[in-house]
Amino acid sequence: MNELTEREEKNLKIILVHIFGSEAANWPMNKDTLRATGDMLEGSRRCSDALDYVPRPAGFMPGVSYLRKQLEDLARRARQHDQLYEACKRGAKIKWKSTVYNAAQGLYY
Repeated sequence: MNELTEREEKNLKIILVHIFGSEAANWPMNKDTLRATGDMLEGSRRCSDALDYVPRPAGFMPGVSYLRKQLEDLARRARQHDQLYEACKRGAKIKWKSTVYNAAQGLYY
């Protein structure tokens, strides 16, 4: 993979600042930073896909009608899966911050 263009560096920096805060603005943007970010986002996508299949809490002992309603919602979320759940985004932020930072320093394998 060739080094990143200026535009790619700028866009990657925007994404990382959005995820990790202003300190990411000072991280070098390179092909390893891009690869680590891609791996992080893929993990977040898998997390969100899995959460599509988790029934929502009922707040009471659910009956068959509630479960039937949840099946419809589960199927709808599975079809749409166009967003990342906040829990997945936050988990990725905690899990991947040092990895992405190290990748920016050229330490990603």
